[in-house]
Amino acid sequence: MATRNQTDVGLSGASGTGSFAGTTSPTITTPIISQINDTNSAAMLGMNTVGSAVNYLGIFNNGTGAPPVLICQGTDTNINMQLTTKGAGSFVMQTTLSASAILLQSGTGFQHTTNFSFSNTAANRTVTYPDADGTVTLLGNTGTGTGSVVLATSPTLVTPVLGVATGTSFNTITGVATQAEQETATSIVQAVTPGRQQYHPSAAKAWVECGITANILASYNTSSIGDGGTGIVTFNFTTAFSSTYYSAMGTAAGGSTVARIVMTTSYAVGSVVMNCVDGLGNLAEPAGSLTWNLAVFGDQ
Repeated sequence: MATRNQTDVGLSGASGTGSFAGTTSPTITTPIISQINDTNSAAMLGMNTVGSAVNYLGIFNNGTGAPPVLICQGTDTNINMQLTTKGAGSFVMQTTLSASAILLQSGTGFQHTTNFSFSNTAANRTVTYPDADGTVTLLGNTGTGTGSVVLATSPTLVTPVLGVATGTSFNTITGVATQAEQETATSIVQAVTPGRQQYHPSAAKAWVECGITANILASYNTSSIGDGGTGIVTFNFTTAFSSTYYSAMGTAAGGSTVARIVMTTSYAVGSVVMNCVDGLGNLAEPAGSLTWNLAVFGDQ
């Protein structure tokens, strides 16, 4: 015999199985639900079935100051959490927090926390990993100091700061050397560029190799050569010296055993003359010479 419940209820004509619960807030144990709809009867949450399933999700609320929890449960000892988008959909996580926006807790008792912090700006950033097998390792500061890890095989470093490495000390590079700093030649914290290295006192400011007809074979900072006649060659500089106090050293390379003396003379800021004389002091072409050679040091 059917027993009338003390609560008046209306029964619909929908099909289904199971006993009717006539309380205001019923406790429903292990209901079979394929889909939950919102108040507009639109799908809100769908449940898909897997044959012989043993692992599932647990949902927990929490008290003040603690977050709600979505956790893996089931008979397996270790269960991964898988989130899968549809098609080319992306994973989007949103928070108004910038510092420590993402926290990863791991280890025994979740003792280790890794914080991911981002700038609170409208700028977007992209992190791209190489299309290759391997492991990307981030090395933290095990001692004192700050800095970012560059994850590249041949990175381009922009204004890097070099401090003290284990076992070896480096002077911190503070800038690029100017011409004056190169000429002073005392700084150990300025980087030298190819366009400034020649201003160091130890560097040759000009050099040249030319044939006996004053034809330039190879040179640096030599604009032209003038043939002044027997045993006289004038070397003209592209960039002049700051004064006539500089050092010019010349030689004549050849295969003869006849004695010749090569000397430099007529020092000007934009040129220098090289003479060749014989054993009697008379001007003479270098005997058997193939080339004249000159190297000049000084200040420009």
